[in-house]
Amino acid sequence: MLGIPCVIINGMTKSAAYEIGSKINRENMGAQWNAIYLKGGWRFIDAFWASACVVGRKSKDWKMVDSEGNYVDEDEEDEGTTEHTVNEFYFMTDPEKFIWTHFPDDVEWQLMEKTISEKDFEEHVYIRERFYSMGIKIEDKKLYKQILIPTGGEVHIQLGIPSDRSKDYQFKYMMYRNKTDEDFSRRLLLDKFVLMEHTNTHLKLSLRFPLKGKYKLDVYGLDETKTSDFDLICSYVVECTEPKKNCLPLPDTPAIGWGPGQETREAGILPKSHQGAYHCYRGWTSGHQTWCQQGRRNTPAPKEHQHRRGNTQQVRCGQRGEWRAFHSSTSSPRRRVRIEELSAASRTRHLEKLKNAIKRAKEANYDGILNLQIVTAERLKEKLVRIEKLRHNILVMDQSTAAELRTYTHPPDGVRQSIMAVLMLLEYPKRDVKDWKACQNILSRTGKESLMRRVAMFDPKYCFLDIALGAKKVIEPFSLEEIRDVSNGAAAFYNWASGMIKEVESTGGASRPMDEWMRVTEDVQGVEERVSLGPASARSRKIERQSQLGEAPMRMNTQLSINRTYTLPSQNGQR
Repeated sequence: MLGIPCVIINGMTKSAAYEIGSKINRENMGAQWNAIYLKGGWRFIDAFWASACVVGRKSKDWKMVDSEGNYVDEDEEDEGTTEHTVNEFYFMTDPEKFIWTHFPDDVEWQLMEKTISEKDFEEHVYIRERFYSMGIKIEDKKLYKQILIPTGGEVHIQLGIPSDRSKDYQFKYMMYRNKTDEDFSRRLLLDKFVLMEHTNTHLKLSLRFPLKGKYKLDVYGLDETKTSDFDLICSYVVECTEPKKNCLPLPDTPAIGWGPGQETREAGILPKSHQGAYHCYRGWTSGHQTWCQQGRRNTPAPKEHQHRRGNTQQVRCGQRGEWRAFHSSTSSPRRRVRIEELSAASRTRHLEKLKNAIKRAKEANYDGILNLQIVTAERLKEKLVRIEKLRHNILVMDQSTAAELRTYTHPPDGVRQSIMAVLMLLEYPKRDVKDWKACQNILSRTGKESLMRRVAMFDPKYCFLDIALGAKKVIEPFSLEEIRDVSNGAAAFYNWASGMIKEVESTGGASRPMDEWMRVTEDVQGVEERVSLGPASARSRKIERQSQLGEAPMRMNTQLSINRTYTLPSQNGQR
């Protein structure tokens, strides 16, 4: 109609259906796009990619294990949904940017002076349009490959970013583990092994792998001056054949990120001695060989006196006495006992027992063999301390403050929602949660049925994720400051609910037993039958089921089952 020359090009595209790191397949990846001749040159147009995108697709081959340093329990396959939006990148795209997602059957339609092969297309790192719009550069030739092989269980990825725009950039990452790995059944948390650092000129990601296997890393970014939505920058597959020895998880990611970043620059602080966040002092280590003073086996040499050169470990003694080296391992009876103590205390989540177990494990950890177990236990201890602090703030609440909440006929915005969130976490019936009079009744209960007792017995380990997310939705519109301005009592409940929700989200929540899902499904399917036949039929049906199944299986992983099992100690220590 406009007289513009236009041709249809056949080829392959790395669309949403493409599995990163897999072999290219013309049959599955076949697609078409256009080239138009305008102003003396050919330019590409992909009308479909420019007007639609797939959102929320989850592959059956990968399980997300880390999202910005947070544990994620996400294991469902989802084809995602197609959303229609305008993406101008795929209008009049330059050939050098178009080629890595669109490979034509006819090599002439690459429109490049130096053409690439199918192998180049297959092996090239998976990059999307956000990579180009943010002006990101790959500076290391090894990072042009989409499959990376770690050295010593570590991989370092560094991407260049324009320094004049860096202050407006934000980044995040997600890491996945392949479900076909031999060690996939091992339930080691992998959410603290990626260090992401955003400097003025680079985005750096340091990955450490405590387990061998196949991993996928997705890197996302946004430019605050143009959008508020993150979009995919690039994806890598990491094939780790040899895990890093004695690989410990990183500390929790700080809110401002690692290393000197934008906040550092805004404060007028410039790094001098250390330019980055990641520093590995390879010259100094205690390794698996520990030095101790003769006659004092449990007294290790100070780390500043331990040194390794090549294959020879040396020690510079700064104290009087003769020093000997000896080899140790986790197979000794004493170490096995300490590991069993840590495991038992972690399972029971008893804070004092866990503290004692950590203390004894540290005493036996003279050569660092138990570092990983101790760090894991320390993190659980920190989590239990946070839970205990939140619980304590509720239990020490003044009676007049608690009574104030019961006197509200029409509670202010935020107060009712705070109480609702608490009751939802404690698994009170939804009809009680929605009705304020029912909430007042619950607040007035004493003894074993009191709200305080239920709060004291609550353990986020046994809370289902869907319940926590439902409670989060209720209080999300409000902040702690807004609630505190209205009611200190409601603020205490809000703070407790927020803390518990975060704990549940960090672990993925409790798993629902299969028999419970089956019972729920059966009840829903048979509800019309039971209602139509009346109460007598319902009673006979219950008796029939009990005779077939024996004693009804107890619902596990719920707060109610815990409350029935344990009793709350009173202030004088009696039960």
